[in-house]
Amino acid sequence: MRNKSWSEQDVATLTERRASNVGYVKIGKELGRTDAAVQNKAFQLGLTRPQGVPWYTGLRIGFLDVETVNFHADAGNMLSWALKPRGGKELFDCVTRKEQITCVFDERIVGSLITALEDFDVVVTYYGTGFDGPYFKTRALMLGLVPPLVGDLYHWDCYYPVKFKLKLHRNSLDSACEAFGIKGKTHLDLRIWNKARVGDEASLAYVLQHNRQDVRILEKLFDVIEPLQKWQRKPF
Repeated sequence: MRNKSWSEQDVATLTERRASNVGYVKIGKELGRTDAAVQNKAFQLGLTRPQGVPWYTGLRIGFLDVETVNFHADAGNMLSWALKPRGGKELFDCVTRKEQITCVFDERIVGSLITALEDFDVVVTYYGTGFDGPYFKTRALMLGLVPPLVGDLYHWDCYYPVKFKLKLHRNSLDSACEAFGIKGKTHLDLRIWNKARVGDEASLAYVLQHNRQDVRILEKLFDVIEPLQKWQRKPF
């Protein structure tokens, strides 16, 4: 993206978009700039945060979880994804029976997740560093799609403050939620997962509901552990 001076119209556009809580990545694409340049200008204009509050105030934060056939992206596919804006209703998508049984698999939903992420500045996951992010990006590249690139999004992984700032008997999302009285974690039923992978509609609906519930409770867990961590500008 080109480097250029800021015109009055550019500043007006940035001000208007931030007032509507549009993410820096999307604004950057509209103005032909990097999201970092847009964020820096927003800081200069005082559009992001008053002095003394976290640097990420004003950024659009989304809680992300993906469900998959297995643990290896070159031997499986995504079944669904859920992305919940902080304080908002979750976005989601799921493969269909037809897509699974005709071997179209997850091309459509990988594409819809790429599009959905354009409206966010930060994605929050639980062990997304080791699974959700790499799996999703691998599937995107294998399908000839372009996943978010370095610099497009920041990434916060709640797994690491749970592991290193707390002392639980297990470091799973389930255990962390149980410790803080966060209700709603559903458990995996491998029989249902096996049916979902071959397109059983009831099983796919179960997987999607499980997926949506996970991002809801992830947001609640983040609210608890947010003060424990210095959240940094790490790329997704």
